[in-house]
Amino acid sequence: MIRTFVGQRVRRTALALTFALWAVPAAAQTTGMVQGKVVDERGKPVEDATVTIEFKDMAGRKLETKTNGRGEYVQVGLQPGAYVVTASKEGVGTETQEVTVQVAQTAQVDFQLTASSGGKTPASPEARKQAEQATKLFNEGVEASKAGKEDDAIQKFTEASKLLPSCYECHFNIGLAHVRNDQPDQAEAAFKQAIEANPKKPDPYGRLAALYSSQKKYDEAAKMSAKAGQLGGEGGAAGGGANALFDQGVNLWNAGKIAEATQAFEQATKADPKHAGAHYQLGLGYLNQGNMDEAAKAFETYLKLEPDGEHAEQVKGLLATLKK
Repeated sequence: MIRTFVGQRVRRTALALTFALWAVPAAAQTTGMVQGKVVDERGKPVEDATVTIEFKDMAGRKLETKTNGRGEYVQVGLQPGAYVVTASKEGVGTETQEVTVQVAQTAQVDFQLTASSGGKTPASPEARKQAEQATKLFNEGVEASKAGKEDDAIQKFTEASKLLPSCYECHFNIGLAHVRNDQPDQAEAAFKQAIEANPKKPDPYGRLAALYSSQKKYDEAAKMSAKAGQLGGEGGAAGGGANALFDQGVNLWNAGKIAEATQAFEQATKADPKHAGAHYQLGLGYLNQGNMDEAAKAFETYLKLEPDGEHAEQVKGLLATLKK
């Protein structure tokens, strides 16, 4: 590792970025959306088909929409998680699919209805009643969290998780509430429970990475970031995958693994060419490795993307030096 002034500066910058991610409140989290098209067995659009979108991690939370004249539908404002999406039209057919909604991403779910397409087995009355109670408790937890009553939120989410032990969102939100209460040990345990409930979700790994980074456990942070990046890529979300790769790079950098961090930043720019922060960090990585030409290219790209960004003046100064 080249211990230059630039290297020390980016270390502080990287840590600041990690802490900023860690401090985001639940109310600031973004949502995702589902869209698609419904056609019949001849491939013609099905107008006025009913599309229901049910949150799999919390049974009983269901939304419903209709297709337009082109057979298209869209549902926005969905919190991240696993959903069961069903399209149906009397006399045409019914089809059900499962999909994972990710933050700030659009999940495409298309249907072709036929007379033989199957439906979904309804839940028993007892199971539905339990799910409704869990949903009520979960929603109360969300409202308590929005009001800044984190202890009350933890209690509600915990009660909901007892009714539905596999409730990923319950455990994940318990972790977030502990974060805001500055209770890292409890947050870590909750995020690990969220992973047990749904090991294919990248978010708990990302949160654990931020937690370990704040505790200067950089090797563990890097491992969690790598897993988050892998799962983000499998989910097909370019922006989400880029962010996970960026976080991975930050944690590798903080662990003193500059070459590996630079590779992660490079992968992040490929996953999302408009990720300005990744280009900036990539430039610093190249600079620390003595690759001045590539550093200049990365910095120039950063300025194109964010000419008035927070690092713009620093980058301009670095470019002026590099081009002398």
